[in-house]
Amino acid sequence: MSMKLITRDTDYAIRALLTLRRYPGKVVRVDLLVKQNSIPRPFMRKILQILNRNGIVHSYKGKGGGFTLARKGGTASVMDIITIFQGHTEVISRKFPFETTRTATEG
Repeated sequence: MSMKLITRDTDYAIRALLTLRRYPGKVVRVDLLVKQNSIPRPFMRKILQILNRNGIVHSYKGKGGGFTLARKGGTASVMDIITIFQGHTEVISRKFPFETTRTATEG
């Protein structure tokens, strides 16, 4: 059984933001974000609209329009993005006891 830590939308948002970060001060078209991240255009537009509403990116309309990072230096944290797309999440650090007397060959 696998457990997803982040949703598809969160993953797409982080990937889009990392791409925007490679173009500081430039308006990046949706087409470029779609192509570089292999994300379907409708999903990318939805993600960018949510990021824009939350002040993470700026939107520029019209010819030559696109998106830029809104926060200087791209200061949004991964937890900021997770909270936007998944709601408040508590990160819990737990230590699990492991037996240290067995070796890998003992099975």
